[in-house]
Amino acid sequence: MFHYQPIADARTGAVVGLEALARWQHPERGLLRAADFIELAEAHEPTMWDLTMHGLDRALAEVAGLRQQGNQLPVAVNVSPAILHRDELVDEVSRAMARHSRPAGSLSVEVTEWAHAADAEPVVRTLSRLAELGVPAALDDFGSGYSSLAELGSLPIETLKLDLAPFARWTAENSKLAIHGIAEVAHALGLAVVAERVAEAEQWTLVANAGCDLVQGDRISPPLPRDEIVAWLD
Repeated sequence: MFHYQPIADARTGAVVGLEALARWQHPERGLLRAADFIELAEAHEPTMWDLTMHGLDRALAEVAGLRQQGNQLPVAVNVSPAILHRDELVDEVSRAMARHSRPAGSLSVEVTEWAHAADAEPVVRTLSRLAELGVPAALDDFGSGYSSLAELGSLPIETLKLDLAPFARWTAENSKLAIHGIAEVAHALGLAVVAERVAEAEQWTLVANAGCDLVQGDRISPPLPRDEIVAWLD
């Protein structure tokens, strides 16, 4: 199942998209976030492939329903580096979009932990082909793991998602300076910048003043099930 979290314009607050976040209703442990089970799935490529294809189809179906209710919001789906090298991925994405009558620009993919990709060349090729299909890519969780500035100029991405967690113990001024610097580099490379984990009004003001284009986090809304996000958008 998916929960959906809104992404908003940092200046106006207008919702401009949704991220589909995987959830698993475990019979004993309750509702689990992706971080609690994705690593296990990634250890077995066929499982990760099947999970991603099922999730892609479900997310497109659910957001297509939103579109029919007048909401023209694109949806972002996370794709593991474990399957990005597979040549058939682009064709499967194309077929899924056609099944749900989703036009170019209505879907994007988010990739994380680039350093764990065993072979960069096929991954770059896949992301480039997806971009040609009208499915842009974002580098997720920048600053929290293995991602570095060195990757930004070589990846076929359109968006940088900046994780605010590493700045939690910094002063507001130092955070603003660092985020501003990262945003300037990203903008120079033609990338939009999303500030993730924005939980407080002060954080929103800080990242907007530092040059971030978009914000995502509980300050807007926590991830919500499909029916609840429909009500929230209304």
